[in-house]
Amino acid sequence: MTPNLAYKPTNADLSVLEHVLGWQSERADLLYAKFAIGAPDSTWRLDVPGRQILFDHPQAGASVASITIAGTHDPDSNTFMWWWANPSRDTLSHPESRAMSTPSGVETPEAAVLDRLGAQPVIEANEGVAFALAGALALKLDAAGAYRTKAGTVWVYWVLHTVAGTTMSDGAEPAGSPLPLDH
Repeated sequence: MTPNLAYKPTNADLSVLEHVLGWQSERADLLYAKFAIGAPDSTWRLDVPGRQILFDHPQAGASVASITIAGTHDPDSNTFMWWWANPSRDTLSHPESRAMSTPSGVETPEAAVLDRLGAQPVIEANEGVAFALAGALALKLDAAGAYRTKAGTVWVYWVLHTVAGTTMSDGAEPAGSPLPLDH
């Protein structure tokens, strides 16, 4: 039996993440209202070289988001792995994901918690905690919010830097195309 090496968030960690999840929920509502991102009849396509996700909705039309991979969530092991710690990161380089592991320099209890969580490669996480962790990176990068897509048995969490109504560059991968992930 392999020991679980994932960091277990404390109650203080979870309290701060609850606030981050509230912020993330507000951002998701705004992205849904403006671009229909997350709508049941919305589709997405990934453009790995262009570091974009194209969202398409029958009524709202197309929008494109510039992205950074925040990390992956494995529901089977109930863990979240920051992208900077993922063995697949060399395949899909997203240096901004390392920002979460860099101390913010802000001296508040909330910043201290997020700095501590950002330094842990793997964190025990259910779906809500995983989304809050991605939201924490979005907050730190002053981004529009976070989004997740399914890749095999894991969820990939993305930071959406900017979102605009537009079309995607040529060469996008089809919706749901597999990503090379080791989580």
